[in-house]
Amino acid sequence: MKILNGEDISSSDLRKGNLYPYLKKNNEELIASSFYGAPKSVQVSREEKRKIADSAQILEKINQNYLDKEAEDAIAKEKLIIKYRLFILYTITISRIKELRNMAKALYNKLDDWIIYGIKAENDAIYEQVRLEL
Repeated sequence: MKILNGEDISSSDLRKGNLYPYLKKNNEELIASSFYGAPKSVQVSREEKRKIADSAQILEKINQNYLDKEAEDAIAKEKLIIKYRLFILYTITISRIKELRNMAKALYNKLDDWIIYGIKAENDAIYEQVRLEL
């Protein structure tokens, strides 16, 4: 492929998108050969400089507001993630407490049955002794 002045561009530069050296050289040649030549320094009045500074400040404020909005969005997303994780922890904890409560009730019922059985066995033994003595 050839650019303005007929210079060949290597296919590897074309694939990589590395056209800057070729375009820069052609741009410099066009500026040098133009009717006015290379651009001269431009004089800017104080009023124009002030307008440029004001517009730069406005752009900075817009950019800051945009960054603030992005930060707020990021914080809101993090809050949602934390709320979700806390909800998962809450549900797991509640289900584990229910499991432990059921296990405790089963153990209590077994202990209660064991105590009742022990008292009944003691009473039966006492009644048996009383019958033998009479």
